[in-house]
Amino acid sequence: MASTEPEDLEPPLKRMKTELQRDSDYWFKSGNVVMVASNTVAYRVHSELLGRKSKVFKDLLDHDAPQPKDQELMDGCPVVHVSDAADHFSTFLMLIYDGWRYRDEGGYIEWGVIKVMLLLGDKYDCPEFRTQAIKHLQLTFPADISDWDSRQPLIQVSPEHAISMANLTRSSDTSGMHAIALYLCCSLPIATLMAGVAGRAGDAESLCLEDLDRCLQGREDLPKVWLDLHAKLFASPLPFHAKSGCVSGCEEVIEVMQGFCKESARRDLGPNIAYDIINRARWRPVMMDAEKRGMCSRCMSFYEGRLLRMRQQFRDGLEKRFQYVRASSAYSDIIELV
Repeated sequence: MASTEPEDLEPPLKRMKTELQRDSDYWFKSGNVVMVASNTVAYRVHSELLGRKSKVFKDLLDHDAPQPKDQELMDGCPVVHVSDAADHFSTFLMLIYDGWRYRDEGGYIEWGVIKVMLLLGDKYDCPEFRTQAIKHLQLTFPADISDWDSRQPLIQVSPEHAISMANLTRSSDTSGMHAIALYLCCSLPIATLMAGVAGRAGDAESLCLEDLDRCLQGREDLPKVWLDLHAKLFASPLPFHAKSGCVSGCEEVIEVMQGFCKESARRDLGPNIAYDIINRARWRPVMMDAEKRGMCSRCMSFYEGRLLRMRQQFRDGLEKRFQYVRASSAYSDIIELV
């Protein structure tokens, strides 16, 4: 085994002398190396299997290299300490040994699994894990609004997970997901944005100052976008058949909806309101009201199409909107009336 350890693995002098708990799932009698996470949990695993998934462990667990005289042993196996939380490292080993188990019975993936795929996949150079995580994120938060509306999200992401997602998607290959994460963060209370949240493994998650500034600006701007889009939804130009004379008299309904839509948006304003502009469900009350007032199916289809295009324009512009700190807040200038 190579004697050189990466900087993020714990050096021998800093290790605490504590009684180790042997992990019940990943302690194999045939294992040839013991991994210890955070000086608490030990895993007896197979160095070749770890090396097949991780380029870092492939180099680190090279048994052809001479072992140092002071090599720590456990049950006759060399010991390698890692600084990762035991909960994270257990998930990492689960991905290596039982990849199919990362989905629950309903086929969903917990955010904690995606977090480990990104965090430890990057740390230990496991490109397969990182690629899969990004793919799952893209399927959960698709770029096309029609796909967004028909999706069955793979990942169970709560608003509190958005901070973790933002921190893990700051690299260039995940910039689109980073913008989505910041958008989700805007629905969190300001106190949560400022203080951060506690992770399942006991680790605290908080935004960097740059992303915090972006989210605070976003919280300030999103209500303006919300009002602007409601004002534009039933504005001119009207559908051609409505102007030429609908049997249902839709021109009058549209005029009523112009005022109702603006008033509905104003009623929704508040300090703790999530302005989820992308989510079609947030627009359902307005569209249902138009239908109840007697709008014909052709006009309903026209405005459903307009709403879809407005939401798509907003989705397409997310990355640009969160690109600059204290950028211009003229969100409505980007949303065209279509």
